[in-house]
Amino acid sequence: MFSRVYTVILLLSLAAHAGAPGGILPAEFVSLPGGLFLMGSIEEWEGNSNEFPARTVHVDGFEIMTTEVPQVLWMEYMGENPSRFHGDSLPVEGVSFHMCMEFIDRLNMTDDGYVYSLPSEAQWEYACRAGTATPFPWGELCRGEAFCRCTSGGTTVSVRCGTPNDFGLLNMCGNVWEWCADDYFPDYTNAPSDHSPRRGQEELPGVVRGGAWAMDPQHCRSAWRVPLSREFTSSLTGFRLVRTPVENTGLEVAATGD
Repeated sequence: MFSRVYTVILLLSLAAHAGAPGGILPAEFVSLPGGLFLMGSIEEWEGNSNEFPARTVHVDGFEIMTTEVPQVLWMEYMGENPSRFHGDSLPVEGVSFHMCMEFIDRLNMTDDGYVYSLPSEAQWEYACRAGTATPFPWGELCRGEAFCRCTSGGTTVSVRCGTPNDFGLLNMCGNVWEWCADDYFPDYTNAPSDHSPRRGQEELPGVVRGGAWAMDPQHCRSAWRVPLSREFTSSLTGFRLVRTPVENTGLEVAATGD
């Protein structure tokens, strides 16, 4: 399945934490190839009005985290855990857009050669679809409530739960909603044809993508999207990261010396 995807798995080995499998919970990034895809819904899929009109979008290659950000990684940089359901390998949740950005700011201060950010909506949907053009990454129909929610007992589950899509990404259609970098617009009229985040002229709501542990299966569709206040927090809200090598951003790394 993965032979048709040119991927490079890059590992960030974290310090050992109690409850992490084998004492290490790696944060993995996969390098996705660029390409064209159909973003949004077509009439046959009976999508929501904010998923239209569908359009072809060009996405440059980028690196994205294979899982949602786990609590062990959040705690490494933030210290306090806002999550309702606690566990090192569970996704951090209860995070607002602004809390995610504070975490990313701290991560970017490590100067590890990458610039981290939230994915744009186009990057997120491209990653979720993984080359498919159907309502779900695996086909026309949901595989059942348990698969879509990827949950057990009415809670979140490990960020490694479930079956990866054809890009090797887990939980794109379940566990927690994932914040994106865009401002929310009620449809795709005049939306950009590349993967850049869409921005408005005034303060607009943020947007989350993907299903969540308490949502119905139809909310697991690749095109599903919903607006949220950037201050909104809930056990449904989490995120994953994208990253870009510093040399590809045009940014200069601060020089150090005596």
